[in-house]
Amino acid sequence: MSLDNPKIDYLTIRDELLTFLRANLTALNVGLDTKFTVASTQIKKGYINQTPTFMTDYPIILVDTVSEDEEPLTMGLRKLATIYLNVYGVVYEISEGGYDDNDEAVNLMSNIQGLLRDNVTFSSANIMYTRIPSTNFKLNEIVGANDEGVYVAGGILNLEVQVEVI
Repeated sequence: MSLDNPKIDYLTIRDELLTFLRANLTALNVGLDTKFTVASTQIKKGYINQTPTFMTDYPIILVDTVSEDEEPLTMGLRKLATIYLNVYGVVYEISEGGYDDNDEAVNLMSNIQGLLRDNVTFSSANIMYTRIPSTNFKLNEIVGANDEGVYVAGGILNLEVQVEVI
């Protein structure tokens, strides 16, 4: 027996989040000194420490599928699952002397939060609700500077997406 379609389409949910973010560049750019210009290269799937980036890619948003939990009990005849995604927002620090603060990163993460709060079912997938349990504004403690001395600041938004398991 083979499974042609997975019961939970993780990739579709992640990709529809990417599409949603790309379609809302105007809102993402609010308050940023450096603007998003080409969404397809600046908003993409990936994990922050394994996705190569160039100085010209900043600001950048990366979406990574992290894990999933299923409810042990059913709600009526439905079984629920929660998919956990990380949304990384990273900006290039242009100040002289390198990294000094993360105001741009805080603005970017605030813009992402606002979009997701206003659009809790951002896709056509079987999303019942989304929740943002936390956002960390100190991504620079993880990434810091790369080998070429390019300093970045950023944040990690934890997103929970509840779906019905078919």
